[in-house]
Amino acid sequence: MGLCLQRESRETPEFWRVQRPPETNIPQAKPIIAAHIPLQAGELPSYSAMQDAASSIKTRYMNMASRREKLEVMLQSSPEDQMLRYMLAMEFDKEGSSERSLELFETLMTAATPYVPAFLMAGQLLSKIGRVEDAKKTFSTGIQQAQQQNNSHAAGEMAGFLAALR
Repeated sequence: MGLCLQRESRETPEFWRVQRPPETNIPQAKPIIAAHIPLQAGELPSYSAMQDAASSIKTRYMNMASRREKLEVMLQSSPEDQMLRYMLAMEFDKEGSSERSLELFETLMTAATPYVPAFLMAGQLLSKIGRVEDAKKTFSTGIQQAQQQNNSHAAGEMAGFLAALR
């Protein structure tokens, strides 16, 4: 993963942020982790100082104990990112935290624009933990949302799971 440094503001020239590179096609890439590069007023950071800061941040980021922790760090700078929240819910499920996973799926399913994959995964998780009636409701609502969003593939998948539960 490439990283780039960007100055936070003119008022605090010594504070720089490590960001996703612009070529990732993410509109207005948001900072992932902040770096502090000590500078004198008006001074720009040297190439080696930026390399050292990026290397330090990359090391801290890569040495985090789990994928969940990495996702949580990224969510701090992009709390509305549905894909990151979905991935975090999946990680909680992998770790055996079904209730926390379901809470995150619920926020995705009730968002202004519901995140259709959350319905599929929440329905499967509910079925797995024995909450079959809740799973049926989730799949039914998910099918409606998928159809409203013209996602016939997801609607078909959920219809298959729903049929298997009846």
